[in-house]
Amino acid sequence: MEDIFSVQDSISKEVLTALRVKIVEGEQALVWARGTNNLDAYLKFLQAYDHFKSFNRNSMIRTKQVCKEAINLDAKYEAPYSLLGCAHLIDLWFHWGESPSASIKKSGEALQKAVTLNPLSDYAWANLGHLNLLQGMHDEAVEAGEKSIALNPNGDYNMILLGITFNYVRRWEEAIRLFKEGQRRNPYCPAWYIHNMAYSYLGLERYDEAIAEAKRALDREPDHFPAMVALASLYGNAGKLDLGRGLAEKILRFDPGFSLESVEAWPYKHKSDAEVVMDGLRKVGIPEHPPLPLPDKPSIAVLPFVNMTGDRQQDYIADGVTENIITTLSKLRDLFVISRSSTFTYKGKPVKVQQLSRELGVQYVLEGSFQRSGDQVRVIAQLIDAIDGKHLWSERYDRDFKDIFELQDELTSKIVNSLRVKLILGEQAKLWQKNRPSNLRFNEIMFEADYIVVQFNKEANIRAKQLYKEAIDLEPEHWDAYVGLAFTHLMDWHLRLSSSPDESLDEAIRLCKKSMTLDESQDYPHTLLGAIYALRREFDEATAEFELAISLNPNSAIAYDDWGRSLTYAGRPEEAIDLIKKAARLDPSVTRSMALGNAYREAGQYEEALAEYKNCIKNNPNNIFAHMNVAGIYALTGRYEEAREAWSEVLRLDPTMTVEKMWPKPSPYGPEHRERSIAVLHKAGIK
Repeated sequence: MEDIFSVQDSISKEVLTALRVKIVEGEQALVWARGTNNLDAYLKFLQAYDHFKSFNRNSMIRTKQVCKEAINLDAKYEAPYSLLGCAHLIDLWFHWGESPSASIKKSGEALQKAVTLNPLSDYAWANLGHLNLLQGMHDEAVEAGEKSIALNPNGDYNMILLGITFNYVRRWEEAIRLFKEGQRRNPYCPAWYIHNMAYSYLGLERYDEAIAEAKRALDREPDHFPAMVALASLYGNAGKLDLGRGLAEKILRFDPGFSLESVEAWPYKHKSDAEVVMDGLRKVGIPEHPPLPLPDKPSIAVLPFVNMTGDRQQDYIADGVTENIITTLSKLRDLFVISRSSTFTYKGKPVKVQQLSRELGVQYVLEGSFQRSGDQVRVIAQLIDAIDGKHLWSERYDRDFKDIFELQDELTSKIVNSLRVKLILGEQAKLWQKNRPSNLRFNEIMFEADYIVVQFNKEANIRAKQLYKEAIDLEPEHWDAYVGLAFTHLMDWHLRLSSSPDESLDEAIRLCKKSMTLDESQDYPHTLLGAIYALRREFDEATAEFELAISLNPNSAIAYDDWGRSLTYAGRPEEAIDLIKKAARLDPSVTRSMALGNAYREAGQYEEALAEYKNCIKNNPNNIFAHMNVAGIYALTGRYEEAREAWSEVLRLDPTMTVEKMWPKPSPYGPEHRERSIAVLHKAGIK
């Protein structure tokens, strides 16, 4: 056994002699390179490679363990480093590691060590090229891949990996050539050698050939998940939707967490290429996002009641019924209630309750309709278990219009009883609405103002302020319009619209406190007041308000979000991230990218912050704050040209904006933070 290396060398020499192969300069080293003289290390490597071929999560864990044992036996042996780096790459692709960043780091360290120990290792260079690809380093990926093939012109693995890289940089014809050459050298190749060629043909819009390759991969391995995804996208792009929908259902049975979000992260150099794949999958029914896990308590989403009147002017009444039910339910501690802003994104759209359960992460859904004829109203409501689509109950209510609020109370009570939610002391009172507006025009104005004010621009804020004042004139004893008006004064501060920022905040505080005197049971005035205190760096007062808000409404996404912002200002970004994520869970359809981006920035996680700000821009291209922060992150990381480009978008939205104006004085982050931030932007050439 100790002579195994010399036996291998003898066989190789005999083969070369029999085939009369002439070894050119430099090839001698390649032929006789074995990497180690330590037999035990060599056998450990072979054992690790045997585990690797099983290709599942547990086999990767064992592969890494045995590779490390081989390295302990011979720290200068390149092969186990290469295999270790590859195993971490597999973790990265399939999310089997502790985190993507950890997998990238560990793979990079192992592969760099491998090429340092043996610069002639084609396997290490091939894997290093693939790692570069997954990090978006496309030129480096091509360079490393080409080097691996130069070192091993017959390496099928090297050819396939470089072909994959070519797919991501639009070199589809070259990719097809490499895939064919790799498969010719390995006729019994695994399915992943084949299915990747389907994407090459997709890039060239040669759908029939692409579909044939994806099917061929599935003939080789019927349950090969990546081939199923490729074929589903191809069916969608080719208009074969019935075939695609059936395959999409199979994909989601295999992996319920699969979504377009997974594809969006693929390392395409041109994101429009990812959109082509995603569009095909979208057409056959693959969801945009992975499903949210169910909470550990009864969870419900109340969909907007459908206005069956035929008069669009009655929409605000149907919306009001919906919102009041949500508001009341959300105050119950033992119930998980999705926020209005998320459920109203489904208004007017046909949606299956199972899809809604997946997207919002709830078990129960309340849906209904509203119809009005003169002084009579008819409300039909049904409570559904969205997991299996089973109806728990369905009721029709015919009432006088003046009794609409009592009807809401009755519906709310029936929901609570159906979900077997046990009310604790004091919660019974929360089920019954009070301080109701008597003027129905008030509701209409409030809905319009609430819709406009969150557009976060000058014109919208001015219009919302006018509407809230009209609402106060109609209902001077109702709390809601006062806190809405307070928010517009806060936005004056944020948007730099006021000549006296301190006066804007003073007026916002006054209006919040006025709102509280009219109804002490409402949580939002406390939330808004906490946000204002945080801007003034009065963090103890802010915390007291947020805690009170959440005690009044344990399902308040806004309270958790604003509390997270407050902790970001206070220099506690890690705690802030947790709170903002809790807000996002309660309100899944609303992006909280700005707040989360700020927390990541203050925690020094700049790439995560940049991703959040860009997501914010994706959802609202005219959000000036997001463009400001993108410029700031680029400046912080020394990417000055990109910082200036991002700032040009700020000037497009507001030609008068300056760096000093961007950072208000005093800053909620503190004076030193403001000066540092201004200096960084000035260093990037931004004035």
